[in-house]
Amino acid sequence: MKSTLFRNDIFTKGAILGGVMLISKIAEGAMICYGCDMKWMLLASLEMMLSVALYIALVYIFTRNYSKLVVAERPEVPYFTYLHGLSYVVTISLLAGVIASLGGHIFMHSIVGFDNYVSCYITIVQDVFHQAGQPVTPEVNRILSDLQSAPAPTIIDSLLGGTWNYLLGGTLVGVIVAIFTRRKPEIFDKQNEQ
Repeated sequence: MKSTLFRNDIFTKGAILGGVMLISKIAEGAMICYGCDMKWMLLASLEMMLSVALYIALVYIFTRNYSKLVVAERPEVPYFTYLHGLSYVVTISLLAGVIASLGGHIFMHSIVGFDNYVSCYITIVQDVFHQAGQPVTPEVNRILSDLQSAPAPTIIDSLLGGTWNYLLGGTLVGVIVAIFTRRKPEIFDKQNEQ
């Protein structure tokens, strides 16, 4: 297997995955900030679940297609191991995490404004308690005041936190996807051809 095949596929598929996840992150942030009520929060929650499903589906499709490329590239060694698949998924997830984290940070701080996002989030939480007919508990009030007084994360904080999340999530997804995308050597088919 040529390393250029791995690099090219990693960069293209990681960038596509990162771009899709960035669009999802921007949509979630916009729904929370510009809607600023419970209906939009529910819609943002639905969008989050759909983005997780889309992430898993894309990772599976990209890994399956990559395994076919690897097998076609080296017909003398026609297999794609579990570790090949896992390392592929972890690597594209890492790149996707960098893209989604940096783009999300720029969107959240330059376009929406971190303080605006936090105040909308607090308004939504208070609205949930109000619609349920319950007073906001002292514990929730303390958490909300801590959130409101917390400093905005730096670009390094966003990059490290987001990349770690994608690395961890990619590893968990990769453990399962690699099982379904591995290709065992077809020993008997080769013997029958001779």
